[in-house]
Amino acid sequence: GLRWEQVDLKKGVIRLAGEDTKTNQAREVPLDERFVADLVAFPRVLRCPYVFAHQGRSIASVKTAFNSACARAGIENFRFHDLRHCAVTNLRKAGVATSTIMSISGHKTDAMLRRYDRVDTEDRKAALERVRQFYDTGSAEDQKTA
Repeated sequence: GLRWEQVDLKKGVIRLAGEDTKTNQAREVPLDERFVADLVAFPRVLRCPYVFAHQGRSIASVKTAFNSACARAGIENFRFHDLRHCAVTNLRKAGVATSTIMSISGHKTDAMLRRYDRVDTEDRKAALERVRQFYDTGSAEDQKTA
């Protein structure tokens, strides 16, 4: 149901009114430069207010297209909502501040944000590497003072 009037291509944001969000609070969603370029190139149907439309009507659900795309890609047991988990996890891995992630995702509590953040093998290995670097650096400092 995203409407062109909600998209500000110049500023690279989508502005949602309170009635358009689950929490009934207005939100501004930032857009990646590449996505903005894609939206600029999007074909627009004359007098159709919707960004994602078919035959001049809003697409009611992306489920069918999403499931077909997953099947063609050989991806099994993946839901559209899983992308929210991916986004939150990737933002955290990129070093984005928790408050900023919550602002983008619309989560109001740390507990809900943690529900969407997935710690994986890559995270655990990175943690061990940081500990190794800590001890290597600490050992070097200890040797200088000895």
